Amino acid sequence: MVDLDEIARFHHAVISENMCLHDPEITPQAILETLAYYGKKYGTAVVLYGGQTATPLLFRFKNMRTPTGDMDFAVEEPLMEQLVEDEGLTYNLHYHVFYGYCNDVLCVFTGGRVHDWIIPADFFTSSVHFALRETVAAVCAREYTFAMKMRRGFINKSLFGKYAIDIINIITAPYIREELQPMDLKKAVRLTLECTGPSVFSMIEDIKSHARHVPARQRKFTEKEINRLKTFGIKVESVHAPAADVYHTHGDEFINTLETIKKFYGSGVITVHPQRGDRRQARAQYKKIEERIRRLGIVIAYETFEMEHDNRKWITQVEDMHRYFDVLKFPFLGVTYDFTHSQPGKNLIEIRHFHSRIHAIHLSDAGSDQPLDENEKHQHLALGIGDYPVIEFLDVLEKIEYKGFVILEYLPAFRCYLQQDWRLLDAYAREKKAHFLKNLTGADCQNQEYNYSGSPVIGNAEPAGFF
Repeated sequence: MVDLDEIARFHHAVISENMCLHDPEITPQAILETLAYYGKKYGTAVVLYGGQTATPLLFRFKNMRTPTGDMDFAVEEPLMEQLVEDEGLTYNLHYHVFYGYCNDVLCVFTGGRVHDWIIPADFFTSSVHFALRETVAAVCAREYTFAMKMRRGFINKSLFGKYAIDIINIITAPYIREELQPMDLKKAVRLTLECTGPSVFSMIEDIKSHARHVPARQRKFTEKEINRLKTFGIKVESVHAPAADVYHTHGDEFINTLETIKKFYGSGVITVHPQRGDRRQARAQYKKIEERIRRLGIVIAYETFEMEHDNRKWITQVEDMHRYFDVLKFPFLGVTYDFTHSQPGKNLIEIRHFHSRIHAIHLSDAGSDQPLDENEKHQHLALGIGDYPVIEFLDVLEKIEYKGFVILEYLPAFRCYLQQDWRLLDAYAREKKAHFLKNLTGADCQNQEYNYSGSPVIGNAEPAGFF
């Protein structure tokens, strides 16, 4: 994969930490002239993506928000060096992108990745081509725009404002402009799953909530298309609750949290962090809300932690949870087993003996020779980077015929590996073990430096991913 840092060094690009708009309001003429310039010089190997694709100028969508003041381009990898050299581009260290100005328009270029998402070849081959001034300009297909907007919303934890409005524009435009073909929702959903994961679809209601900002006619179509999205069988089966436990009784905080998650996500397994409290009090509090929990039809899965947390959490160990939950006799209590919160060697024994109550597993790698760190910098590493017995653990899961969820939970630095490792785990589950072993993340990271107590060298991200 193209290394933009290396390209910047090799071509002695000017380095900058800021990008400035020459003119925050781009005229349609400037946009067309800029597209024509890059199209004529580099053909369809330079593809426009981002907010400018969801404007009336290109796909003739309704203009529902102030357009962005820049233009974002994805560049095919073989062309990246030529583009940097020919255009004298500046390299931005903060965003790891190149940029320059054309017709006073800020133009941003990336190759290989967009926001840590690996750009597939189909992104370029499926682009839409516009005839401009005896040349052709390439624009990101609407299905990819949808997937990328969903991903950006997920990273920002909400499909607020422009992301939701752009998505509404994309999916409803054919109803307003009859000359436009409907977007392929099935492909859009598939691309979104591949670049983000199923949990992103928990935010579909965020889109619906922004429909009030559009005209009544378009609002009706928005609701119709969102309902179609829901028919593709996308479910968020497991959700990690915020830091609430049965001891949080003020205003019915705990049970209200569970009911909200069930209402909006429909999840059957809700992971909870155990908090400080007395066990006898836990029994009494659960007794008060038992019927409400039963009506929800959920499993409350307590996450396991190191024994060092015993002084501030009412329960931490899987064996203890297994035995005590049997005593409590609440069938809705279960366990989320965090692999990197366990002890190497002991975890293989624990999963064999106490798997009957385990409904979810948080899987990642860790450094076994490190002391407990409050920030968990030695834990939640990408598979293959630490020295935990990942392969042996997976083998045990196979032998016990584990049927619960396996959730990749990585530090932000390793988000770029989530999609790859999710696919490898899927291949492992389908008996393609050799493929899994050959392509494990650690093979890619063996030359990367990672300081367990400090900062990784690999970028920013947030944990997510299921298989």
